[in-house]
Amino acid sequence: MSEPDNHRLYILFLRLLDRQLLTEEQEALRQLFLTNPEILQQYAQFIYMQEAMHGQFTSALQDNDLSETSETERDLLDMIRQETLACGGPSGKNPLFSGPAESMSLSSLTPQEHERVKEIEKRANRKLEAFLEEQRQQRLAWEHMQRDSRRESIDLHAAMEQWVRRMSIAIRWTRRAVVGIAALVLCVLTVWGAVQYIYSHRVVAVLDKTVNAQWAMPPEVPELCPGLRCLEQGIAQITFKGGAQVLLQAPCEFYLKSPNSMQMVTGSLMAQVPPRAHGFAVETPNGRIIDFGTEFGVTVNDLIQAEVHVFQGKVSFKSSKRVQRAAQTILEQGDVMQINSEGNIRRDQVVNRPRLFMRAFPPDDTWGVPGVRIDLADVVGGGNGFGTGLRYDPDTGHGSLNPLTGRLDDTWRPGNKDYSPSYYHLEPSPQFIPSLNIPYIDGVFVPDGGEAVCIVSSEGHVFTECPDTDGMIKWNIDNGWQYAAQEIGPSNTKELIDNPGISMHANCGLTFALDTMRHALPDIEISRFTARVGMPVNAIPKYGEIDLWILVDSRIRFHKSKIRTGQMFDIQIPLHVEDRFLSLVVTDSQTEVADYWSQNDWCYLIRPTLILTRKDKM
Repeated sequence: MSEPDNHRLYILFLRLLDRQLLTEEQEALRQLFLTNPEILQQYAQFIYMQEAMHGQFTSALQDNDLSETSETERDLLDMIRQETLACGGPSGKNPLFSGPAESMSLSSLTPQEHERVKEIEKRANRKLEAFLEEQRQQRLAWEHMQRDSRRESIDLHAAMEQWVRRMSIAIRWTRRAVVGIAALVLCVLTVWGAVQYIYSHRVVAVLDKTVNAQWAMPPEVPELCPGLRCLEQGIAQITFKGGAQVLLQAPCEFYLKSPNSMQMVTGSLMAQVPPRAHGFAVETPNGRIIDFGTEFGVTVNDLIQAEVHVFQGKVSFKSSKRVQRAAQTILEQGDVMQINSEGNIRRDQVVNRPRLFMRAFPPDDTWGVPGVRIDLADVVGGGNGFGTGLRYDPDTGHGSLNPLTGRLDDTWRPGNKDYSPSYYHLEPSPQFIPSLNIPYIDGVFVPDGGEAVCIVSSEGHVFTECPDTDGMIKWNIDNGWQYAAQEIGPSNTKELIDNPGISMHANCGLTFALDTMRHALPDIEISRFTARVGMPVNAIPKYGEIDLWILVDSRIRFHKSKIRTGQMFDIQIPLHVEDRFLSLVVTDSQTEVADYWSQNDWCYLIRPTLILTRKDKM
């Protein structure tokens, strides 16, 4: 047979030993054994060779090299290769040998060959026993490993149970600790809350008296506890437990902090501090004021600008702004200090702004009410519009405004009684004269459109419709009726005496600063101007005749020409947020009346009022 055929035949032998032959392959191999004795001999040789390959001849048979084997072994191999079996096959029950050659005879073997076969069988048995022992050892090792694995599993399970028990204990103790800490925290918070409650509900001041007062949240009892208060209108007086007495003017927002301290957010106050309340403190957004037993006033506007007036004693001021933080300023009687939002300080004297603060409750008939209406006549008298101004006094000139200088209480008229034309004639000035020492007045001017441009505000607003006048004036601008001191008669009536008003001679102009008022009255808007205007009486009625102009930012809002004695008019002029200046202008009517007789041209504005409205109610 060729080499490839032998290769295929050995493949079949191997598959036969491994019991992997298919049915058709088994039948084909059986026929080859029956028909070809050589193939049967090859099979016998293959069996012996396979047995030998598990023994000492393995490497020789694999390499087909017998140089290192003994002579007996070479002879046996040659015999295996050359001899053929007479018939049959190996004993056993292989189905391939169920035919005529059912068994393989060994009679042709020599005694030496028989011994060799027995030796091979013994060696095979030893190999089998060794293999079985190895398998038994491996099985024992496997079973031992399985037992160890189960033991480890059992140990892991026990460890997990122990861990769970420990975690349960830890959680239980943690829960107890958390509950304990929570209880402690609750206890601390309760104590703290109780302390805070007691602290916040202790009485630090008492509400003594109010006039026209309206609060954002009205106090239920006079005893006042620490906290924020907002007085929307009117006046209120409180006395601190430490002894300081404070008069508050609406609108104001403030904190009561302790029996001897408060914080002013916005608004005005007047404090009277007896010796036992020495150290009374008022905090502002600009700094801290500490009293040394005195009387002082503090105002804070919505631009975070503060002003302090010292009327008696002295106070210290320490700025909270970085630029002045290290500085402490001492203010003594008569001193005024203004602090802007950056902390910059300007010094002044009370004499230049004498009636900014309400130092006592005003009379019951005071027209101006904080938070409700501003009395412009009181402003002309140097007041804040709520009764602090002076009424006109013809002997001293107090309560009047000089139309040529803009100064308060400045009487320019000589003391003689010479009523010559030259006495009244004054050269008209095109300049606007600012009034620096009156809180809400922007300035004054003499209207004469024939000589020069008429400027009516510090910002240069021009009254383009101003008529040509003779430039003659007679009196200051007065708070009250200028003849109020006289007996009731042609120049005086009870209505004029009893009501607040502004007296203005012809050719006088007066401008109010609306924005300054807005800043000084936080959360307040000026909604309208009202008054009753005209020429109520005159000693010589036939010579009196005026023109009246009401301007807002130099624009005409009201104009009445040739007003004669006995003519009075009620006016209401709406005002808006963008309106900045309100100007009252009186001019002579320039009719056939001679210049001399313009001394009888005067006007009176009864109850000139700015109506106030809270911004949240507009």
